[in-house]
Amino acid sequence: MALVIIGGIGFAVIIDVVKTRKFKKLTLNSKIVLSTTGALLGIAFILVFAFEFFNPETLGSLSFGDKILAAMFHAVTPRTAGFNTLPMENLTLSTKFITMVFDVHWWFTWFDCRWY
Repeated sequence: MALVIIGGIGFAVIIDVVKTRKFKKLTLNSKIVLSTTGALLGIAFILVFAFEFFNPETLGSLSFGDKILAAMFHAVTPRTAGFNTLPMENLTLSTKFITMVFDVHWWFTWFDCRWY
């Protein structure tokens, strides 16, 4: 999962983090990318975890630790890797909407970056 997140962040930010190693000295671009990535992943994780916690067809039958891991992985993969890890047909409508919103955000980010 870490490799997917690092790949989604990009080379420019990774190089800046390795060279600088202090958040205050990072470029504005790196600060925005890291902050936005953290916020989006955190919000997506909390929402997927809350919406699917009692759903027996997705997270409901898993142990607590597995629920956390599966919810985090589902929060990460649609936005950065472009695939899903939980069966989409069994997700609640709320989780489907959240997944769609984060996936659409990724496509707009990709499209916007290619025009510069």
